[in-house]
Amino acid sequence: MHNHSKQPCENGPVRVLVVEDNPVNQLVLRAILESARYTVDVVKDGRVAIDALESDPFDVVLMDCSMPVMDGFSATRAIRSRESRVIDRNIPIIALTSFSTEDDKQKCMQAGMNEYVSKPADPLKLIRAIERCRATLFQPDPIMGDAIFSEDTGSAVSALNPEVLDDFIEKFSLDFPNQITDLQEALISGCGDTIAAIGHKIRGTADLIGAGLISTLANTIEKASRADELDRVYVIAPKLLEEMQRLLDELASAESEEGI
Repeated sequence: MHNHSKQPCENGPVRVLVVEDNPVNQLVLRAILESARYTVDVVKDGRVAIDALESDPFDVVLMDCSMPVMDGFSATRAIRSRESRVIDRNIPIIALTSFSTEDDKQKCMQAGMNEYVSKPADPLKLIRAIERCRATLFQPDPIMGDAIFSEDTGSAVSALNPEVLDDFIEKFSLDFPNQITDLQEALISGCGDTIAAIGHKIRGTADLIGAGLISTLANTIEKASRADELDRVYVIAPKLLEEMQRLLDELASAESEEGI
């Protein structure tokens, strides 16, 4: 029988379920949380998240809002539903989203989420949101260093240790070409919704690594696609694809020089 009013466990590490479809974001979120001594499981969409919550006990969920199969809003409503079969349907859920308007925040709260953190996730804000949800103060161990919990942390990537950063670069190098291909195929198909979704994903990755021009172009394409302004999309898309490929070429060149 499921316990729908499970109280937070104060003993042992906090177990966090990360629901995020972008593999680069998955890697960074895992690194941040594990550096804070949390136990982390990662799944790629809301449907898989519900399956995980039905079979395993978690303390907190980090829920991306825009995902294929089942997005974060639908997944949260399903978890909170009276018909839900998850172990704890009152589990704290923290929204992770690239959108940051007051309307977006209200949409998250109305779906049943407890907290709201904008992407790319600032490590300090993310940990504090978990602390608030858990109603326990997490004191970072001094051996973690200051990068993760610094007030002036610039980006999640900058907080990664060298070993994790190497993994990040490798995963980014594998995933970003797929995003280029996905965008090219979506442009051929002419489906505005698909182009918008891919633009959103590209913007999230670009924000994460601090690629400002790529982020701006992807954001423009996303908004134009949602407004059914495809003529504008096809004007901007070549520049976006060019900048994405240029970034990959620069990364490959840097790695080649390191290998010499």
